[in-house]
Amino acid sequence: MNRRKLFLTTFHVGLLCTILFFSSAFAQGDPVSLQKQAIQRIDAFSDHVRKTGDFDSRMPDLAQADAELTESNRMFEARENWSALALGLIKRGDIYRWQSQWPNAIDLYRQAEKMAKRGNDIALQAKALFLRAKAERNSRNLGQALTDATEAVRLAKTTGDKDLLEQALDELGNIQLKQGNLDGALYNFNLEIEAAQGAKNPIAVFYAYDNRSNVYYAFAARCTVNEPSYERFYQALDLAKADKQKGNMGKYGDTSRIYV
Repeated sequence: MNRRKLFLTTFHVGLLCTILFFSSAFAQGDPVSLQKQAIQRIDAFSDHVRKTGDFDSRMPDLAQADAELTESNRMFEARENWSALALGLIKRGDIYRWQSQWPNAIDLYRQAEKMAKRGNDIALQAKALFLRAKAERNSRNLGQALTDATEAVRLAKTTGDKDLLEQALDELGNIQLKQGNLDGALYNFNLEIEAAQGAKNPIAVFYAYDNRSNVYYAFAARCTVNEPSYERFYQALDLAKADKQKGNMGKYGDTSRIYV
């Protein structure tokens, strides 16, 4: 059995066990507590995987979080608490995105964006959009990913939330990088660095510099093919190395944003 199949099997077994053994919060009908503990499980999973690379041992927690979110989302919908429902849908989307179940993740993020819009929650709307863009990018639908990420950045700029803006710019720049639009990617990664410097997340600035280093490496690769002179190649390479050093997270672990 390969790793992905083991991941999915463990997840579904854990989900079944969770459904069979409801927590006290389920019985009490408290969606806020259910959602809170689900998010705590998800955050712990994300932090553990980012630092260790091990996700198999925490799969039961993730399955339980999915069950808790499913139930709390049902209650939030009944109470017409659209912002809370949007958050719950986003978190469920994350769970399926981490399993590379792109259609499920995209659908959950789409629902979340609609609920956030219904609740007039611009921040959650932007978050749902850039996460949907991330799933679209990984499913190779770059056109839709670009549309979603561009809108996410536009909305994030209106919130004053530097962390949200940094994440949206991160995704937009990575989509442009994958499309080969190096000038566009460089522009948005420069904006990401600026936003990251005002963000609360101490890791944000590492992500931003690491992203920009990838653009400079791409510029260097283009120079070797398109130019007889190596002057611009070495200039781009030096810039890439400098940013890569700034993007070294050290104690924070892996710089990938798969599990965020």
